[in-house]
Amino acid sequence: MSVNPLKMEPVQLVEACIDELKQRANSDQAQPMSPIARGCLRLDGKKLPPSLNRYLQYDCKFYSMCNDWGAFENVGAIGAETPHEWEPVEIRTEIIQAIEGSAWKPFEELKLKTGKFDLLTDPLKYLKLNLSGKLFTLPNVGNQTHYLYVGVPCANGEYPVIGMEMKGEMRTETVFWGELDVWVKYPNFALYLYDQIFDAAIFPEDFAAEIDEIYRLNPELCKNFSSSLDLLSENSLQ
Repeated sequence: MSVNPLKMEPVQLVEACIDELKQRANSDQAQPMSPIARGCLRLDGKKLPPSLNRYLQYDCKFYSMCNDWGAFENVGAIGAETPHEWEPVEIRTEIIQAIEGSAWKPFEELKLKTGKFDLLTDPLKYLKLNLSGKLFTLPNVGNQTHYLYVGVPCANGEYPVIGMEMKGEMRTETVFWGELDVWVKYPNFALYLYDQIFDAAIFPEDFAAEIDEIYRLNPELCKNFSSSLDLLSENSLQ
């Protein structure tokens, strides 16, 4: 698809993505969500952003996004069992699961310490994440997890997409090294969709003005998030 995603309106970009997906071999896996269901679906009591609304009209299960470089996880998260609800996730739970996934041990069996070896009982206290909006899990390929952050929408009704990635390894039987990156990755669902489908080389700095507007409307993101913030470093898990 020959388009410049950074110069297109979100709904227009989703339309272009759908046109491309219709030409792919797995286009028959798309499952549309009815206008009534989309009209009823709420995100923490709020209406769907226009770009997500348009994509759900084409495929509410995200199966059509799968391609030859990876299978998407978390498919069917939207209205799979309760069509009028999409349950948000807790960031603390997501972080703990990310740590467990890298340490290969239950979090309850671990003692998390900072570089100064101060014992932590809750990773959120260390990370200082204080989010007023809600996180909704989006499908992903690879190690990164994506969330639609439903806080204060931009003028066009869109919400940003947050990225989270945990990198780590056990240095000894009891010592774990890890880095957790959490950042505002896309200004809207449409750019997330485009990047996931085409593995495009687009980065937050490519849409700095849009990110600045997101920070103005949602200052809690500006205070707590960074595109290259190491939140865990040389921690000891015993």
